Amino acid sequence: MKKISFIIALGVLISSCTNKEISKDINKLANEDYYLGLPGSSLFYRTTSLETQEKYHYSQCKKKISRKDKLRIESCVSSYWLKAKSL
Repeated sequence: MKKISFIIALGVLISSCTNKEISKDINKLANEDYYLGLPGSSLFYRTTSLETQEKYHYSQCKKKISRKDKLRIESCVSSYWLKAKSL
């Protein structure tokens, strides 16, 4: 929580500047997912967006399975969602 508070405070300070590039960077930083816990843990699932979770699932499955086998990748992703729901 201290890290997030620091980032927000820093963002407010920097956003008071008139430089549009800095403001754009701060907005991008504020929209990033910050999560606690290791990917795949219950804390990860409680603190990240569904989009981030889905990206994690696909990246893990693509590491295990050939990219050509889309059906197996989808099956693998589904199994990750089932594990996530049970946490």
